[in-house]
Amino acid sequence: HKRKMSPGGPSPPAEAFKNVGGNSAMEGPLSYTSLRDHFHDGEEDEDRESTGPMMHNQQQQHPPTVRSSNNDSRRDKCRRCLRNLPKIICFPVCYVRSHITNTRRNVSTLTESHPDEAHRRKLSSRWALFTNRCRWLILFVCFVIIWPLGIHSFPRFTHSTSSTFKAVKGSKSLEANEIYRRSFDIPEGEHAPVIVLLTQEKNNDNFETLIDGTSGLYKSTRDFALNFTSYLEALVDTFDDSSSKNVEMDSSYLSAFPDDEEITRRTAYAAIGSYYAIEHAMPTLAKSKFASPDGRMTFLSINYATPTPQNKDTFLSDLTSYANSNAPEGVNVEFTGLHYFQSDMLVGVKADMELMDFWVLPLALLFLAVVLGNLPIMIIPILTIATTVFLSGAIMYPIALSCQVTQFTPSLMMSLIIAMSIDYSLFLLSRCAEDVASVGLEKQTAIQSMLEHSGHTISVSGLTLCACFLGLLLLPLSMIRSVGLGASVAVMSALVVNLSLIPAILHTHFGDFCLKPNKYLAWICCNEPGNPGRSRMKRRGISYHSYETVDNSDSHHRQVANNQNCDDPAQLPLMIDENYGTAEINGAHQEIQDMTSSFCYCLGRTLLNPIKGTIILIILIAFIIPIAYYFPQCNSSISFDLMMPSNSPSEDAFQKLGNQFGLGTLSPYRIIFDGSASNERVDTFLSFEIMTAVLEELSNKDQFPATPSLDSFTGITTLNGQHIYYAEYKAAKLCTIHCPLELPRTIAILSDKMLLSKDGMTTYTTAILNVDPYTKEGTNWLTTARHKIELMMELGNGSLAESGIRVYIQNGASEEYDAVQEVYSNFPAMIAVTLSTVFVLITVFFKSIVVPIRSVLSIGLTCGFVFGLAVLVYQYGILDWTGIPSLRYTGAISWLPPVISFSIIVGLGLDYDVFLISRVLEYRMEGYNDHSAVLKGLYKTGGIITAAGVIMAVAFGGLLMSHTLILNQVAFLLTTAVLMDTFVIRTIVVPILMGYTKQYSWWPRGGLPEGRLDIMNLETQSRWRCCCIKRS
Repeated sequence: HKRKMSPGGPSPPAEAFKNVGGNSAMEGPLSYTSLRDHFHDGEEDEDRESTGPMMHNQQQQHPPTVRSSNNDSRRDKCRRCLRNLPKIICFPVCYVRSHITNTRRNVSTLTESHPDEAHRRKLSSRWALFTNRCRWLILFVCFVIIWPLGIHSFPRFTHSTSSTFKAVKGSKSLEANEIYRRSFDIPEGEHAPVIVLLTQEKNNDNFETLIDGTSGLYKSTRDFALNFTSYLEALVDTFDDSSSKNVEMDSSYLSAFPDDEEITRRTAYAAIGSYYAIEHAMPTLAKSKFASPDGRMTFLSINYATPTPQNKDTFLSDLTSYANSNAPEGVNVEFTGLHYFQSDMLVGVKADMELMDFWVLPLALLFLAVVLGNLPIMIIPILTIATTVFLSGAIMYPIALSCQVTQFTPSLMMSLIIAMSIDYSLFLLSRCAEDVASVGLEKQTAIQSMLEHSGHTISVSGLTLCACFLGLLLLPLSMIRSVGLGASVAVMSALVVNLSLIPAILHTHFGDFCLKPNKYLAWICCNEPGNPGRSRMKRRGISYHSYETVDNSDSHHRQVANNQNCDDPAQLPLMIDENYGTAEINGAHQEIQDMTSSFCYCLGRTLLNPIKGTIILIILIAFIIPIAYYFPQCNSSISFDLMMPSNSPSEDAFQKLGNQFGLGTLSPYRIIFDGSASNERVDTFLSFEIMTAVLEELSNKDQFPATPSLDSFTGITTLNGQHIYYAEYKAAKLCTIHCPLELPRTIAILSDKMLLSKDGMTTYTTAILNVDPYTKEGTNWLTTARHKIELMMELGNGSLAESGIRVYIQNGASEEYDAVQEVYSNFPAMIAVTLSTVFVLITVFFKSIVVPIRSVLSIGLTCGFVFGLAVLVYQYGILDWTGIPSLRYTGAISWLPPVISFSIIVGLGLDYDVFLISRVLEYRMEGYNDHSAVLKGLYKTGGIITAAGVIMAVAFGGLLMSHTLILNQVAFLLTTAVLMDTFVIRTIVVPILMGYTKQYSWWPRGGLPEGRLDIMNLETQSRWRCCCIKRS
C-alpha cells in the first residue's frame, strides 16, 4: 500500500509495516492493536477518553511495564486474583458483547476500495485476538480433553474397521442373495465361512495318513474334528435366544458344504463340514471334496451365524484358541477365510502405522527443520500432528461403530494427517517467521498477518480438499464412502488444529522463544540472534515490496536527485528520504539482488519469455502425452492377493488349500434354480432337463476353462462328475437317506438336507472354480456365465424361457464384482461433480474464471501422467529391474487405488496451486504488474512449495515400504502425483500459462490496482540507487 508522509515527519522503517494496511495503531481499525483496544473494560475506556488520543497512542506504542512491588503481600495478590475472577468467569458473555460492539465500530471504517481484502483482514484480526485471549483455553482443550479422548478412541477405531463387501442395491448379486436367504431361511447374521486347514507335518515310516481309517494319526484327527464340532455347537447355543432353540439338527449327516445346511429361524448356529462327519454316509463325496489325493491334507469348513458383532468376535477367538490348544500331534493347523484375511490386514495396518510413527514422521520433521532453520519451532508441528491424530480418532471411532469403515482407512488417514499437518504448519510458521525477520513486524501483528494470508490459503486448501474427498460419498459402496469420510475428517481436523493451536502457542512466551531465539539457539540453527529463519528471511531493514515510483512533479525527490547528480530522478523510491538510514536502504536493495539472483527468479524469467516458455511447454507435453496414453489400458482387479500383506498366514493357508482342492474352494459359486415366481417346483422332469442343459453349457471347457468338466459341480442333477437323471433322483428319494447303496443315499441326503428348499421350488448347484474367483479369470467366468444364461432365457433353449424357472449366480465373487462395477459406472459422474465443485470453489475464492480453468487443466495433466505411469509399472513391469518389491509387476492394478487416489491427487494439486496463486494475487494487489507478481510469488513460495512437496512425498512414500500391495499402489500414485505437481506443474506449467494470460489471469475480478511496479527492472535500478545513496 502506498504510504504518503511529510518529508520532515518522523518515519522509522519498522513503523511502516507495523500494522497491516499501513494504518497507525490508533487510526487503523483493522490492526491487531486497535482491535484489541475495543476489549478494554469501562475504566480503561474512561482513562483513554480523559488522556486524549495522542496520549493513548503513545501508550500503545510504548506500553508501560507493570511490575509487582517487592512489598506486595500475599494477601494483596489474592485480592487482585479475586477481583479478576468475575472477568474470567464472565469471559464468554463479555467476548460476545465486545465482538458485537467491535463489529459496529469497524463497519463504517473498512476500506472501500477493496472490500474483500478488508473483510478478510477483519476476520484474521478477530481470530488473532480470540486465539490470544483464549490461548490457555485452547491449550487446555487440546491437551487435557482431546489427547486423552484420542488415546482412548484411536486404537479402538482401528480395531473397529472391516473390509467386508456388501451387495449393492439393484445388483444381480443382491437379488440372488435375497432368493437364497428367503428360500433356505438363512439368518441375517450369517458370516463368511472359516476354513481350518489340517496338514500332516511330515511323512512317517508307517505310511499313516489323515484318512486311512485305522492309524493313530487318523483317530486323533477324527476325534479332534468331531469334538471341535460339538464344542462350536455348544458355543453358539450360548448366543442364541431360547425361543429359537427348537430347531432339530441332524448332526450325523452334516453337510459337505456346511454353509448350505438348512437352519430354520435360528439367530445363531455353527455348521461344520468335514471328511470325518460324512465319511460313513458319503465316502466318495467325502474323499473328493475334503481330502487331498495323498490323504495328507484335509480341512474343516465352518459356516456360522451370530446375532451380534461381539458374539462373532467371541466365537472366532474361542475357535482359534481351541484349535491351537487341542491340535492333534503331528498335524499342523492353519486358518484362512475372510475373517483371517481381515485380521492379517489389521496386523499390516499396525505395522504401517508404526512405520509412519518411527521413520516417516521423523524424516518429515527433520526436513521441515532444515527448511525453517529453527529447532525450537519444530515442537509446534509435533504437537499439531499429535492433536490432529487424536481428534480424528475421537471423531471416527463412533462412526466406525455405526457404519462400515474399511481397514486401510486408518493408514491413509495417518499419511494425510502427517502430510497436511506439516504442510499447514510450514505455510503458517514460515509466513510468521518471514514477517518477523524480514519485514520487522511485532509478534502480534505478524500472527495476524500469518492468519490473514497463510491462514486464508490453508483454509481454501482444506475446504477444497474436503470437498474432493466428500465426492467419494457419491459412490454406492460403503467401504469407499468410509475412505472419503475418513480423509475429510483428517483434513478438517488438521485445518482446525493448525488454525487454532499454532496461534495460541505463538501467543505464549514459548512463541517469543521460537520467533526470537537467543544467541545460543541462533548458533545451533545457523541464524542471527533474534532471527527465526534462514538467510532468506534475514532482516533487510525495509522490504523491497514498499518501493514505488512517483511522477516527475515530486519536487522533493527531484531536488534530492538533482543534488546527487542522478540521471533518472523519477525512478527514486518514494520511501527514501532523509529519515531512512543508508544501511537500511542498502539492506532492501540487497534483498532485491538476492531475489534476482535466485533460481526461482531466473527460472520464472525464462518461463515468462513467450518463446522459451512455449518451447518448454511443448517438450513437457511431448513427454506427458505418451505416458498418459496408457491410462485407458488400466486393468483393475478385485483379487484379495493385492489387498493382503505379503507372506501373511491366512494367504499362505489359502494358497495351500487352492493347490490341493481348487482355488475356488473358499468361495464357491451357487447356481440357483428358482421357480417360486411362477409357482413351479424344481424336482420335476422338465426342471431336471433345464438344469442339465444349463450345467452342460457351463461345463464347456472351450467357453468356461475355469469349470472344464462336471467334476466342478455338485447338486441334485450332477454328482462326482456324472449327470443325475430324473429317474435316478426319484429312486433315491424312495430309498431315503438310509438307503444301503451309496449313490442313492448321497442323492437323498443332498436333496433332503442341503440343496432343496422346503417348498421344493428352489435348489442350487455349487461350482468350485479351478482359479481364484476374484482374479480376472474368475470374474470372466462369472460374466460369461451370466451372459450365457441370459441368452438361454431369450432363445428359449431347453424350454428355459417357458418353464418359469429363473437362474441366478450367487456367492463367489459376485457381490464384489457387482459392487466394483457399480463404483466404476458412477466414477465418471464423481469426477465430473468433483471437478465442478473445485471449479466453483476456486471461482468463489479468487473471483475469477481463468484461475479454475487453469487449475483443472493442470490437474488433468497430472492425473493422466500419474495413472499412465502406474499402468506401465504394474502392468508392463518397466521398473522390475530395480528389484523393489513395491514396484514389481503384478499384471493388474487393484480396483481401489485409482478411485481414492483421484480425489487426493486433485486436492493436493489444488493445495499447491492455491498457495502459489494466493501469493501472486497478494503481490498483484500491492501494485506489481502481472509478470512481477508471478516472479515474486515464485521467489517467495518456490522453496516453500518444494519443501512441502518433498515432505508430503516422504509421508506418502512411507507406504511404499508397506507389505500390502494395495497400499504400495496408492503410495506410488500419490507420491508420483506430489512430485509431478511440485517440480513440474506448479513450478513450470502454471507460470507459463499465467504468462500467456497476463492481465486476463484474474478475469473478471475487479479492483486490481495499476501494475506500476516492475521487478524485472529493479536489479539495475537498485544498483543505481545504492550509488546515489553512497554519494550522498
